[in-house]
Amino acid sequence: MTADIPVKSLKKALDLLTILAFEDLKREGCPLTALAHRMKMPVNTVHNLLKTMVACGYMAQTETGTYVIGPRMTDMGRLNGMLSAVASPRVRKRLDGLCHAVEEAVTMATLADGRRVLLCQVDPRTMVRVDAARLEERNLFARPTGRVLAAFASSEELTRVLVQYGMPGAEWDGITSRKALTTALEKVRRRGYELIASDTSELAAFAVPVVDATGALLGSLGCYAPAFRCGPERYESILSQLRQAAADLVEMLR
Repeated sequence: MTADIPVKSLKKALDLLTILAFEDLKREGCPLTALAHRMKMPVNTVHNLLKTMVACGYMAQTETGTYVIGPRMTDMGRLNGMLSAVASPRVRKRLDGLCHAVEEAVTMATLADGRRVLLCQVDPRTMVRVDAARLEERNLFARPTGRVLAAFASSEELTRVLVQYGMPGAEWDGITSRKALTTALEKVRRRGYELIASDTSELAAFAVPVVDATGALLGSLGCYAPAFRCGPERYESILSQLRQAAADLVEMLR
């Protein structure tokens, strides 16, 4: 009962969210007046609750003025689905197989709320390995998986990425404008992968997108290796293995 709930205004907001999440299954949107009637509350009160949740990304207002669940809720659902899928035996076996084939560390990441989220990591059984914990501390644009995620993200998702991380700057060719970033990301998208390696780098890092048949971004599959063990002669072989694994994962995640 509501009498046992400490913050009743919060419960009202959650009730609105529940209506939109579980009753508007076609995501057609609900009018303000209908929501106020459903909640048995004044229109102004419901309107203020909705405006707050829209501002926080938990709801969104359509062009016709109706309300639907927002991008943050969509990201939560997608992230939970991806975490469950990656934990499945089939996916884990495929990622283990990829790690064994390239004999290097393999990671899979996705975007959620504008952030790069590491879904899983598989380490090779070698004496020298990449310190993935240190890699995770770096800016999204400093990593190939991050650049691939940004390249295949929607315009709205990229905006949220920039809110979280800002422009790449020193992390990627001194990029400080949206125009320059768009140009760089289009190049990544066209070639279908990202590779960060140089004569002075201690690390060779690769990534390819995991994109379904509709073009929706599921995640990014990456590989990291010490540069001394991964010269240019191995690049195409590793990228080929990543591409095949990405295609297999798309089938498994359907």
